[in-house]
Amino acid sequence: MNQHPNQPQGPSSFQTPPSQQNQPSSQNPYADTLSRIQGTFFYGQPAPDRRTVYSLPDSVFAWSSIAVGFLLIRALPVWKHPLGVMLAVCLLFGFGTAYLALSHLRPSRSSLFFAAVACAFSLGLLTNANVGAHRLLFFFLVCAFFYYVYCASGLSGPILGGEHRLLHLSYAVFGLPVCSMHHLFQALPIRNKRGVSSVMRTVGWALLGIAVAAIPTAIVTLLLSYDEQFTDLLESLFSFSFDGVFEFIGDLILAFLVAIVLFGALFGAKQRQEKNGGKEQSFHSVNCHVLPKALLCAAVTPILGVYAIFFASQWSYYVSAFTHQLPEQLTYADYARSGFFELCWVSAINAAILLLFHLLISRKPGERGILRAIYSVLFSLATLILIATALSKMLLYIDSYGLTQKRVYASLIMLLLAACFLVTLLAQFLRKLRIVPVILVLCLVFFGLATVPNVDGMIASYNVDAYLAGDLPSVDVATAASYGEASVPALCRLYGHLDALDTPTDDERALLTETEAVLADFAAAFAEEETGFFGFNIPRARARSLLQDFNK
Repeated sequence: MNQHPNQPQGPSSFQTPPSQQNQPSSQNPYADTLSRIQGTFFYGQPAPDRRTVYSLPDSVFAWSSIAVGFLLIRALPVWKHPLGVMLAVCLLFGFGTAYLALSHLRPSRSSLFFAAVACAFSLGLLTNANVGAHRLLFFFLVCAFFYYVYCASGLSGPILGGEHRLLHLSYAVFGLPVCSMHHLFQALPIRNKRGVSSVMRTVGWALLGIAVAAIPTAIVTLLLSYDEQFTDLLESLFSFSFDGVFEFIGDLILAFLVAIVLFGALFGAKQRQEKNGGKEQSFHSVNCHVLPKALLCAAVTPILGVYAIFFASQWSYYVSAFTHQLPEQLTYADYARSGFFELCWVSAINAAILLLFHLLISRKPGERGILRAIYSVLFSLATLILIATALSKMLLYIDSYGLTQKRVYASLIMLLLAACFLVTLLAQFLRKLRIVPVILVLCLVFFGLATVPNVDGMIASYNVDAYLAGDLPSVDVATAASYGEASVPALCRLYGHLDALDTPTDDERALLTETEAVLADFAAAFAEEETGFFGFNIPRARARSLLQDFNK
């Protein structure tokens, strides 16, 4: 199509239809740039300039996203207000589901099930008292929300399986919210040529209604203030002083930033779904299977040779953990730590090697891949032997010295690697076994095992029970105290046992004194701490109850 000589040249490489040349655009230059980059990356050509229309629900949810972001920011930090963060996360998923429903997007059953599982994971904020677990769980829940919105919009295909799963996950969590940040500014109600928009009129009437309701609401609140628990709850929710005004302003700014990303993800998913016509988000496939088979096989075969020599020369030393026979001139601690972390690193490296081997080796369409299957079996068997050896050494260490956080989490990681390599091994013989969905489910299961249960409380309880049963010579009270309120039930049980002894030994008397001092410190800290309603979690409530009895 030839262009008229007097027609101005546009900055883009495509021709704008005449019907759209004079239409006003609601996008600013930065939004146009983001849209062009996004369209070029995923479709190979710039996205066409067209006016984005924001409906009444879009404007309402744009304003509401600021309120949701403010509630989420006020709930933080997560370890201080676990119940508040859990409620805020559930509100976040409900907010996203409501927007999708009003946007005529029907989430699939699998995406709704994924949202339910994510909300169930948030219970770990109430059952687990570990600060690190709380941080990791909160990060997981935020990422799960963005992925849920992406999948519920029909952009990902199967929620766990399918091609380009990692690309879908990365784009849902990072790409789509960032590329759609500008939508919040455009969806907020603005003045038009006729005056105030309908959304602004609605907001004005709502504000007037709130003003009318102020007096009767205040009267009802005063009448109900006879209840102390209700009064305390109101003070915790609406307390405000000029001392915290700068903190309030900072939280409001952060809430606005959260709303930019939150509404951007919601509206961006809706807009992308409309552009795709309800189809799965497309990515340009990059053919990674480019390296010759001889090159890759020659590169990884020497590693298998090293494993063969290692197993043959050190077999009697490393398998002694299976028979509980300690090598000469070594203690249990030295033997367990000797080579454990090295074996862990080797197992992780093997996982990376096997993944790259599958991605880079050249293959033809429909090829069975006998060579890939052979090397997958060999690497999987070698890694499973290494993991079994490392775990047997760890179990021997635990039997001798008890549990710690590092020992528990290291064992969980090794078990996860073992499960993944076992699935890879079985997939070479079971053609219908889908590796990616199974491994993703395994990762979710092990993540739940690490974050939902009260792991610190279990560790302290195991060590105390082992000591009372005579399997451990003593209990490290200082280490148990570092686990916080999760260790209080176990320490109270230990104190009760030692205090009931008629003729304690010197070691038992010293252990009793140390335990009593730690429990007294916990009781004093709880007496000074005011967590409020949203600071509730199960280990903290249980510890408070036990320490009240302890003081009596």
